[in-house]
Amino acid sequence: MSSDVRAIAVAVDDVVQAPELSTGRSRGRWLASGLLGRGAWFYILAMAAISAFNFVFHVVMSRLLGPGHYGALGAILNLITILAVPLGAIQLAVTQGVVARLKSGGASLRALAGKSIVGGLVATAVFWCVTPLLDSFLRLGSPAPLLFLGLWLPLGIMAAVVQGALIAELRFMPVAVATFLGGGLLRLAVGSGLVLAGFGLVGAVAATVIGQAVTTGMLLFVARKEIRLVSDDPVRITIRDATLSIAALAGLTMFTGIDTILARHFLDPVPAGLYAAAAVAGHIAMFLPGALVMVVFPRLVADGGVGPKSRKTLAEAFGLMTVIGLGATAVLAGVPKLVVRLLFGAAYAHAAEAVGVLALASALFGLITLLTYLHIARRSLVALMSWIGVILATVLISIFHGDIKAIALSMLVVSVAVLPLCLVPAARALFRARSEEGARSIEPIDLPDPEVDITLVVPFYNPGRRLGTHVGEVVETLRAKDVTFEVIAVSDGSTDGSEALLVDREHVRVLRLPKNQGKGAALRLGLTQGRGRYLGFIDGDGDIPAGQLKDFIAAIRDAKPDIVLGSKLHPDSEVVYPLLRHLYSFAYQQLNRVLFGLSVRDTQTGVKLIRRDVLVAVLPRMLEKRFAFDLELLVVARRVGYRRFVELPVQIRERFASTISPKTVYGMLVDTAAIFYRLRVLRYYGPSQTEPVAGSDGPLVAQVDSPALIQFPSSGLPVSSNPDLRTELAD
Repeated sequence: MSSDVRAIAVAVDDVVQAPELSTGRSRGRWLASGLLGRGAWFYILAMAAISAFNFVFHVVMSRLLGPGHYGALGAILNLITILAVPLGAIQLAVTQGVVARLKSGGASLRALAGKSIVGGLVATAVFWCVTPLLDSFLRLGSPAPLLFLGLWLPLGIMAAVVQGALIAELRFMPVAVATFLGGGLLRLAVGSGLVLAGFGLVGAVAATVIGQAVTTGMLLFVARKEIRLVSDDPVRITIRDATLSIAALAGLTMFTGIDTILARHFLDPVPAGLYAAAAVAGHIAMFLPGALVMVVFPRLVADGGVGPKSRKTLAEAFGLMTVIGLGATAVLAGVPKLVVRLLFGAAYAHAAEAVGVLALASALFGLITLLTYLHIARRSLVALMSWIGVILATVLISIFHGDIKAIALSMLVVSVAVLPLCLVPAARALFRARSEEGARSIEPIDLPDPEVDITLVVPFYNPGRRLGTHVGEVVETLRAKDVTFEVIAVSDGSTDGSEALLVDREHVRVLRLPKNQGKGAALRLGLTQGRGRYLGFIDGDGDIPAGQLKDFIAAIRDAKPDIVLGSKLHPDSEVVYPLLRHLYSFAYQQLNRVLFGLSVRDTQTGVKLIRRDVLVAVLPRMLEKRFAFDLELLVVARRVGYRRFVELPVQIRERFASTISPKTVYGMLVDTAAIFYRLRVLRYYGPSQTEPVAGSDGPLVAQVDSPALIQFPSSGLPVSSNPDLRTELAD
């Protein structure tokens, strides 16, 4: 290493002042880092700058070499990218190994450094052996550039080891500075000088090797202590991790470069050079996403790619990469002729017809890359999906290679096909993990000991003086049915003083929420305080007359249905309310049938009774605080295996106190969508129980027509003596 380079490396080491891999302090700071914290932005910007320098390198070389020789350089540089696959795999495997070591102790790179030197020399020898075959395939005319390129391999392998360790520790700044100076600035300067000096294609390749040598030297200097550290338990790369990473990155690399290589093979030299220029311009869409992937990877590894941190990191990165990729595509597709003319000159004007298509393909490829890294962190074979893209691209380009636009369209089609192949398994794995975490996070509720037959909750919010009359009627109805009971009236943050109307009422307890949170929140508070064998609720506005509770008590038979609910859409219901509300209700229930497969006709009528064990199983899983509480109650009950729902007719004749506003409709739809998302996507409510819970004998929905009452001695609850119960099987 020259004195100037050493001075730069010392400056980098002093400025960064990054903690060593072996310190506990570094582990704590690593755990506290955010997605774009602790030098990550600097790394991303530096990588973008490197991509820009590489881009300028291509532009300068295209102008100095001309289309014919530049096509050859493009193929060689893509070959370099392919050769970098095992290096990238080593880097990922080292990152995984260091992350694992950070949980228990220090990270020694001594053994890996020695192995990388030996491996690099072997790789160089093997590459030189196959150089004649590569020279023939690429039609270079001379093996000299490829022989010189073989010297790049041992330097790259050593850099990969050190870089993987530093990234695992989130020490992005030294990696960024070393890579920027060697692979960006120095490569451009040296390459331009050598080509102008008459070394041509060999000079352009030599610049890449020299830049890598400088980068590797700087990284070794930064990590000198970790390399010298002797440890009984050094960082190890497992064969499985290394193999999967190599195979996955090989697929990614082949996927992103196969079009340029095939274009060089199928097209004449000048069209091949035009396509190489278009591909370089299109790949601008991957500048920032490519750097972001490396920032994201150690965080994905930290919890196996499926934990909460991985989900949050992936969501942020996916959204950011989508915005960046599509934004770059819009610019490139909007002014492709200007982009080509400014970057490559008039000789490459015809390349503009493929730039926009390749930019969109590159944006999609950035997302595929992110998902592939996720699957590598998961140690899943889905990481190999890019090989399907390689196969499809080879087939399509072999058929459609008449011009550069046909090849570009083939790459876009393949990118569109491969993205869901990576995305769907990732979504399933993340949702499955989220469901399992949700199930583990569900804490059982501890209801008071059952002391009465019925607990009835009356939620209310600013009901006025009608509340006192309504609650009095509820008490009298329950008392007349010869059952033991309690009424819990819950104020949902009322401000009209209506709670005072219930003071000192026999059988009535009053609870209060400090602020208005929604019907569901009030019901949750009241139900968790209930001492009934059956617990339920009736709306506090008085629209549903208290006298109808006698039919609900009658429906609690020896079979003990899971839930008894009122239904405005029952054939025997007598409901007078505005036509618009009737349409709202009907449409909403049809939506629920489609989304949730519920067989009940009406989920939202505000009167229900729930058996105690059903409530204990269902309530801990429920999240709704507003008007969708009723729907979630039935959805979750069915999900966990309770099927016996008894529907009863209701009579609503006097008035309809509550109103339906556009805001209420919107809130209901949002809450319904949230329930669907938790049920079908997150699987938050747990796995579906195909068999009914013991005591819930069969998927029965019963419609009861105001049955006559008799006393059932063993439970003290009235049951029905009406033999004419109409039943229908649930779906």
